[in-house]
Amino acid sequence: MPGAGLWPRPGAACFWAGLNKGKRSIAVDMTHPEGRDLVTSTITAPGEVGGVFLTNLAVRGWLDYQTLRQHRNDRIMVFLLGDRNGRPQVDYAMNPALGIPDITGPKGHDDPIASALPAWDLFAGHLCVSSVMAAERQRLRKGIGQDVTRSLKDVAAATLGHLGMIGDALLNETPRGKSGNALYGAYGQDFLCADGRRVMVIGLTSRQWSGLVKTTDTGAKMAALEGRTGRDLSDEGVRWVLRKEINEVLKPWFAARPAGVIGPMFDEAKLT
Repeated sequence: MPGAGLWPRPGAACFWAGLNKGKRSIAVDMTHPEGRDLVTSTITAPGEVGGVFLTNLAVRGWLDYQTLRQHRNDRIMVFLLGDRNGRPQVDYAMNPALGIPDITGPKGHDDPIASALPAWDLFAGHLCVSSVMAAERQRLRKGIGQDVTRSLKDVAAATLGHLGMIGDALLNETPRGKSGNALYGAYGQDFLCADGRRVMVIGLTSRQWSGLVKTTDTGAKMAALEGRTGRDLSDEGVRWVLRKEINEVLKPWFAARPAGVIGPMFDEAKLT
């Protein structure tokens, strides 16, 4: 079974254990008629909690919606495809195909950097659960079933659109590059503290930005930066353009204090 032999050691994979905690399972040989009958009866079980089937298996023949509907007319099926054409997809391969590793990592780093977080798997999983709940709600209200098909790749593409990344690529003359740990389009940066630990600060909203400046007592220096550049740092886009200069202003403050001191200060200022 995929995932069962992953690290830290075969037979004790954290990934596998995490995904399957709290679940009950059975093993069925679906190549035999008895196995198919057992699966069919389980999927089409009577009652309000029965008749729900969430899968990424190939739903053909005896497993397709119309065939199973003969056993229960109000059954709900949510089917997750790799892409809309039925081809399989894996998050860690699809993410590079979308270009995310090319905009991830330190500035000037030519090689792509893969994400350790399988974001599209997580989003698609939550969407499938939401689809089941919406279909079940309609069944409770109107007594009808639903046949829902989702695609992992469509979930990823839609997410990029919602985040403005597709529009960014269309409108900007130059491709978006790597920007390290900076917050693209606004202000955010990690800093090295006196104890060798790092903290990440965000100045996205006006409240966050003004709080950051006040807590670090850098108001005069930020005003001087505005005077030299003729730019207004209350504009989040300007903070992105001048992020290097802002970093140089803030860097000494963080370098002079341990993270254990900075944390409570930021908590008091409601910056975390």
